[in-house]
Amino acid sequence: MRALNRSSYGHVWLLLALAGCSGKDGKDGSRCTVATEHGISTVSCSDGTSSTLTGAAGDQGAAGDQGAAGDQGAAGPEGPPGKDGAEGPEGAKGSTGADGVKGATGADGTAGPAGGVGPAGETGPEGYSAHVPNPYDGAVGYVNSEWSDNVKAAATATSDATLAQQISAISDTSTAVWLSKIGDIAGSVVHRGLRAHLDAALAQSEAKHRVVVVTLVAYDLPNRDCASSASAGELTVQADGLNRYKQEFIDPITAIVVDPKYRPLRIVTVIEPDSIPNLVTNVGLTPALPRCEEAKTSKAYEQGVQYALNQLHPIPNLYLFADIGQPAWLGWKLAAPGTALSTYFDILSNTDSGVHSIDGIVADVSNYVPLSEPFLSAPFLLDPSIYLGVPGAWDGVTGGPVVSASFYAWNPYIDTQSYASAFRDGLVALGFPSTLSILIDTGRNGWGGSARPAGVVPPADPTTITPSAFVDENRIDLRAARSLWCNQAGAGLGERPRVWPSATVAAYVWVKPPGESDGTSDTATVTDPSLADPMCSVANGAIAASPPAGQWFEQQFEQLVKNAYPPIN
Repeated sequence: MRALNRSSYGHVWLLLALAGCSGKDGKDGSRCTVATEHGISTVSCSDGTSSTLTGAAGDQGAAGDQGAAGDQGAAGPEGPPGKDGAEGPEGAKGSTGADGVKGATGADGTAGPAGGVGPAGETGPEGYSAHVPNPYDGAVGYVNSEWSDNVKAAATATSDATLAQQISAISDTSTAVWLSKIGDIAGSVVHRGLRAHLDAALAQSEAKHRVVVVTLVAYDLPNRDCASSASAGELTVQADGLNRYKQEFIDPITAIVVDPKYRPLRIVTVIEPDSIPNLVTNVGLTPALPRCEEAKTSKAYEQGVQYALNQLHPIPNLYLFADIGQPAWLGWKLAAPGTALSTYFDILSNTDSGVHSIDGIVADVSNYVPLSEPFLSAPFLLDPSIYLGVPGAWDGVTGGPVVSASFYAWNPYIDTQSYASAFRDGLVALGFPSTLSILIDTGRNGWGGSARPAGVVPPADPTTITPSAFVDENRIDLRAARSLWCNQAGAGLGERPRVWPSATVAAYVWVKPPGESDGTSDTATVTDPSLADPMCSVANGAIAASPPAGQWFEQQFEQLVKNAYPPIN
């Protein structure tokens, strides 16, 4: 449960929680109250509906000032009735305008009639929606019109009628909004800024009479993504990047999302993909990766992440999820001292709210690892008694268990579901709350299409097939190696965003908007040649003629749609 300090934002004290009551009935839940007793929150809405929540309620915005009552005219002496008094002025703006001023007294008669009632004043700020265990539950996802417009244009552009229908069917899918540089906060004539996105989310909420959840990605640490080129950022450690990150990136984001007008929204923020994973695997190498070593020695990553959590966590309608990379990156020694779990615990727990600073973790951001490998499940994968190839070799090349195949290289986590579950359980064992939940990015991990295996092909004679040959016949992840990440050919859309696919997975989400390029290897297409990344070449599995990172890549998008799994009907 979220620890809250009694805070004042814009001189408005936050006292009681208001929540959206929207659910399957589609009713407007923008004016509901939450009462919490013995840890149970009851939501009661103006339309007569109610529900219970198990998360701590957020705070309510203070009501606006009430219109002052008008003065009553004093009675005159007895005499003939005077003229009717003039209508009183409008009540001052407040929660409800009070009666206007009474009519003036007749000069020598009885009091004139009362002045008319002033119109209703403006209501005070909307209250925060309650901080619920799962921000996606009962809400609809924000549809970014910039992405949606590209998708609709792709449907119009194709001459394939079936493909056009499939594209149109997903054109209003919710995708995350990436804040990848300081300029993204204000926006430009081409791209919406953060306020414009949140305003659009409010408009969608009003139009649908539902609570809307917006997924943001904060992605601008100094020496960002230190082991790659295509995703390198604008800030560097040497050029005062940490202070700029705090003052010019996180602080302006905080100032916007804390605005009372955005209280009815649920705002999920993914904190800095690829940052902590780089600290786990890409420091202390030979030869060294200078940008990663600098991020480590300066503590820019850990201090940046901690600052972001400290600033954003107190906002009741905001939900924070820490990126945990993907199994092919951190899966080998998940729980070993000094590796993934201990590194995450040290960084995330040393925050103002400690182990309560995050709502959950997010896996497979912008990657391709399937939710499961259905044809490499038990008993073939981890049972050491199931041995393939030359007996006694145990080299993973000529012989060994299935997990020794070169594609997995003894990494026991071959799918995202098992990896994310083990990571969550490991953090809970270290002291994180049992309410910690998981998000999985399923935008590109479907691996459908004609190349997808139809079923497991068991070996007729285990001694005649090597571990790698067996895995290659049965895996659905078609990459040449799991280390390949840039615009991979053959990939498909995965599960469409949905809530509670399992007891600990809060939602499948499309964090990486499908169709947005990961980068290019062509120096002629980038403003800075250092942004051209060899990993984005055809030799490394990328689709030919990939555009620079973040640009729309229609060929990739069409391929993702054609290879979607589950298929788009």
